[in-house]
Amino acid sequence: MKVAVFGISGYLGIELVKILSQRKDTEIVYTATSKEKRGELKNASVALLALPANESLHLVPELLLSGIKVIDLSGAYRLKNPDSYPRYYGWRHPYPELLTEAVYGLPENNRDNIRKARLIANPGCYATAINLGLLPLVRDGLISKSTKVVVKAVSGYTGAGKGAKIPKTITPYKGGRQHQHIPEIEQELEIENQLLFYPQVAPWPRGIEVLIRSKISAVTDIVSFYKAHYSREVFIRVESENITVDKVVKTNFCDILPAYKGSFATVKVAIDNLVKGGVGQAIQNLNIISGLSDNVGL
Repeated sequence: MKVAVFGISGYLGIELVKILSQRKDTEIVYTATSKEKRGELKNASVALLALPANESLHLVPELLLSGIKVIDLSGAYRLKNPDSYPRYYGWRHPYPELLTEAVYGLPENNRDNIRKARLIANPGCYATAINLGLLPLVRDGLISKSTKVVVKAVSGYTGAGKGAKIPKTITPYKGGRQHQHIPEIEQELEIENQLLFYPQVAPWPRGIEVLIRSKISAVTDIVSFYKAHYSREVFIRVESENITVDKVVKTNFCDILPAYKGSFATVKVAIDNLVKGGVGQAIQNLNIISGLSDNVGL
């Protein structure tokens, strides 16, 4: 397949080129940064956008009009409700019809829709980990609509992009209901105003560790329950003992450790923010729309 990659100078763009360049079935025919463009865009059948949301916003309709499918790694097309954009992104969305069309690119929940899509909105890194941690509980109706779900997370500094300052210590930010990933998580899980999210950025480069706590209905064996839910998913590893970020860094795996005690579930999730939380998931989506197995090239 022939692909175009936009934003190759950022953390995600660098990872995209690194992984795609190793594939014999893929040719990068066009690359772009803010300063330089190389190759012929017209030769690409799929474009992968590793750009800020405000840059992807207007580029996506141009590419679609040219007949090129798009996998957008920004948040520009993740939310179905255009009224959410002024609050979480600071601008009004000019293409509400494309928000309706865009498919949220979480393969473990949307594989069939991804397969048919021409516009895929790749999930955010935190959103990927939290969605995968909560999906089994929510889909089985084990979390009441009135229950608050508390999530604490730590991410490596690459999650904030190249322009962000590297912290000296683990630093909290946007706690409560402020973070821009909250609406996409609740949209995907079909819940409303239940998530309380407390993210932190760390002085190490990559990896996300999430801890979810929620009151749930009784479950006999929560580890077996999670394993059954994800039994067909090649990149989900449900564990019964402690998981660490070290085991997932530079891989597309998502490790999940669920536990249940005294009416409460605690679910620990670990992913690499640049791979499963970014380019690995984008390539997983690329494989799906190309009729390939999820794990080709990963």
